[in-house]
Amino acid sequence: MRLINTNSGLFEEFIGLNIPQYAILSHTWEDEEVSFQDIAAGTAYRTKKGYRKVEMLCRIAMKYGIGYAWIDTCCIDKSSSAELSEAINSMYCWYRDAAVCYVYLSDLSIDAALDERLPRCRWLTRGWTLQELIAPRWVVFFDSRWNPRATKKDIARELSAITRISEDVLLGRGTLSDVSVAQKMSWAASRETTRLEDVAYCLLGIFGINMPLLYGEGNKAFRRLQEQIIQTQADFSIFAWRAPMPSGDLLPLRRRHFCGILADSPAFFAGCESFIKTTAYDWTTFSISNNGIKIQSHIVAEVMSESKRNATYKLPLHCSPNPERPVAVRLRKYGPSQFVREDPYNLAEGQGVVWPIKAETSALITDPIWPAYTLHDDMAPFIAKRRSHALQIEAPVNWNFLDLWPEGRFDEEDFAFFLVGDNALDSAYIRFCLHTNSLPGRHGERSQTIECSFFAVGWSSTRREDVYCTLFNSELLGANMPRLQHVVAAHPWNGDGIMDVLRYWSVPKESKIIFALGGSEVLKVSYNLSLESDESVCQSKFWRISFSVDILTL
Repeated sequence: MRLINTNSGLFEEFIGLNIPQYAILSHTWEDEEVSFQDIAAGTAYRTKKGYRKVEMLCRIAMKYGIGYAWIDTCCIDKSSSAELSEAINSMYCWYRDAAVCYVYLSDLSIDAALDERLPRCRWLTRGWTLQELIAPRWVVFFDSRWNPRATKKDIARELSAITRISEDVLLGRGTLSDVSVAQKMSWAASRETTRLEDVAYCLLGIFGINMPLLYGEGNKAFRRLQEQIIQTQADFSIFAWRAPMPSGDLLPLRRRHFCGILADSPAFFAGCESFIKTTAYDWTTFSISNNGIKIQSHIVAEVMSESKRNATYKLPLHCSPNPERPVAVRLRKYGPSQFVREDPYNLAEGQGVVWPIKAETSALITDPIWPAYTLHDDMAPFIAKRRSHALQIEAPVNWNFLDLWPEGRFDEEDFAFFLVGDNALDSAYIRFCLHTNSLPGRHGERSQTIECSFFAVGWSSTRREDVYCTLFNSELLGANMPRLQHVVAAHPWNGDGIMDVLRYWSVPKESKIIFALGGSEVLKVSYNLSLESDESVCQSKFWRISFSVDILTL
């Protein structure tokens, strides 16, 4: 760490723990700031306007017996990318460890009332000064003539009202790790930086993140910051952002809009200043891959209506401004075990008629690939256009589906299996049950539970003779049925593999199941295979399996 000796005005460097007590300056940059190169070159720097800051910092520090001082304008050699990177990654700690932080408000005149002028001071609008407000334990504010006006403790309530940062955080009475990611992001929502990348870099210390600086990467810096946070903190509130609503009549209510799971900037977290974590999920594992953000599934499905089996997806965020009303984001299945964010402008309620999807690793896509579009376009057809083939299931709403394999290639919204290019994976397995007292005319009778299994193979072909289907009573296989289910679920089988499994376990090829109900009545479960064309489900023709149940008298 390079410090200025307040007595001699010369630089001295310190390494490791051997750092003396020092004062640190927080300010907004202006014209003619003194740089490291200026001081290294000689005395001409004393004529620059910015030298007054260096001079007053050292003078005030020395007055209070502090032998060293630090200011970001000249204590960093910005021509060295390595030194600049180290400094930015260490900045929060340097402000935190300072004996005192002097805040110079260049636009606070000597005769201005602090309580009236402070909310309009430029210092409270800049990105870098956010950590300079939070990190130091002892902060003194000075006006444009270097008159001390207040300490952070004196005006903590006013600062909290302006910044929406709690007094506990401002005064160091709480730990930043207890504050949700969304809330911390909201503190920077209205702040600005000169360079686009600094929107991310100025937040490194607040999130306890270290990462290399890549000036020139633009918005990717904020993307990298979010990815680093995700890998170190199991906090779902990082997804609790809302994109600014476009102005004008650009978003009719019936249009659907999808996007990646990460925010474009801290501005998307405006309004999250009261979001608290409602549930601890420290055991949750996030990981970053070229396929998006991988997460052990917390995704739930929410029924669209009582009269339909179809459901939409939600990701509960375990955070909320109201602990009794947790929030979620809506998702749309984008590909096999892949999801994109739906409706980037709103959050959804985390409650409702929901059920968890099978535990699996899902990918939350960060950079979905779409055709060219505008905000006037409905993006709903884009999902169907990604699908090369589909197998849609139609069944009475009161049937209970126990297994839908492969879960990753099944979409609850369209209630269909789908493929995205790999036709060899056109296999599906369904296990369902129905209760006889839920059938029309049999309410109140003693119920029987009937369990059925169904396999479909080869449904990427539009030729009926290429599609193999079988519907059979699960009880036919006895103790072998659980083994068959385990074998099927354990591998991403292709069509030939599934046919080998069915032959090995002697699974019969049937088109209907007959169950005795007692007396002369029997129940028949059957299916119908039909070739359909519906561009809201799939870009090409696809098969629909329609299950039905009938009560017959022999």
